[in-house]
Amino acid sequence: MNNTDYKTEEIPEDIKSSQKFECDYEKQNIDTITKNEDKEKKSLFFIPYLFTGYFKTVNIRQNKFTILSMICSKKIGPRFMCRGINDNGDVSFFVETYVELYNIPLDKTIIRMTLLRGSIPLF
Repeated sequence: MNNTDYKTEEIPEDIKSSQKFECDYEKQNIDTITKNEDKEKKSLFFIPYLFTGYFKTVNIRQNKFTILSMICSKKIGPRFMCRGINDNGDVSFFVETYVELYNIPLDKTIIRMTLLRGSIPLF
């Protein structure tokens, strides 16, 4: 599977339903796409989960390894000369990475973790 042919249901339910995923990633991107559409002209009946980041699932022997890395677009970071944290608590270049190792024969998740990263300069 390459990183462009995933299906929406492959994103785990706890990630899809998390408030941070909906608000920071999916909602901002969908609003950007549809903000110029008239209410009568909205013909987008299906919009997949949109995010800036990376998604990949690979099979390793009898295991399936999934990585989903999402970059928050609220405060993109040093590329645009805005470092640190703003008044809303958004940090520069905030990345949420979800990692899962799933054993196929056992039909069981071996390990699942979420890594959070943001750039805050310490002086």
